[in-house]
Amino acid sequence: NGINSYQSKLEIKNRTLLKLVNVDHLTKIHNRKSIETILIKELKRAKRYNHEFSVIIFDIDNFKNINDTYGHNIGDKVLKNIAKVVTSTIRESDYFGRWGGEEFIVISTETSLNKALLVAEKIRNSIYSYDFEEAEKVSCSVGVAEYTSVDTHQTIVHNADTALYQAKNSGKIKVIVYKNN
Repeated sequence: NGINSYQSKLEIKNRTLLKLVNVDHLTKIHNRKSIETILIKELKRAKRYNHEFSVIIFDIDNFKNINDTYGHNIGDKVLKNIAKVVTSTIRESDYFGRWGGEEFIVISTETSLNKALLVAEKIRNSIYSYDFEEAEKVSCSVGVAEYTSVDTHQTIVHNADTALYQAKNSGKIKVIVYKNN
């Protein structure tokens, strides 16, 4: 039964290729392209069914210092550990990806701003209390935005990003919620 064997080998190869295309090689979570595709799809769903939806963006405080002080291998180890910590912290229904560099994104479907805020605080706390060994204490700043009917995937990310920069500029190690004025 050579055809079936060949077919299953091909399926395994295809799955491996899909993983390579969609997974960040370092952290083994969704890469930017993959998480953006999920964001667009989930945003359409939220719009269509009028569901709650929130986005959490966070990045590592003073990450350049970690790389400069301990070297890029330790920096990479920090990124891998953050992926592990956050994966075990967020809910199964959340999507988690690396947005770029030391910036990460969590897509929280069916989630109000208040619930997303709890998830964001949990992320911030679990990173802050984690023992990163060589890199000592690692903290992050977090921005949270809730979907409104006028949002596109770009605007909701921009809103979460705006909140993240407010967190960074007001002392770091905190969660800021985007306020729609």
